[in-house]
Amino acid sequence: MRLPIDAGLRAIEDRGIEPTAFRHAFADAAVPFLDLGATGQTYDGSHLDWQAAKSTSSAIGDWMVTTAPSAR
Repeated sequence: MRLPIDAGLRAIEDRGIEPTAFRHAFADAAVPFLDLGATGQTYDGSHLDWQAAKSTSSAIGDWMVTTAPSAR
């Protein structure tokens, strides 16, 4: 899972590993992967504000329910 962060930090991370290669590595290993993208809803670039944290938690929960092996 790749959690949402500020777009500037996201660009720095992307220079470390090409995003497509990262996704392919998970797919090749048959490991589910969720990329929640970049957001401007942080108070320091990395930690989400409360509104974004709430919606992100819901998105992760929904993804886990539909992606977990027991849900299939």
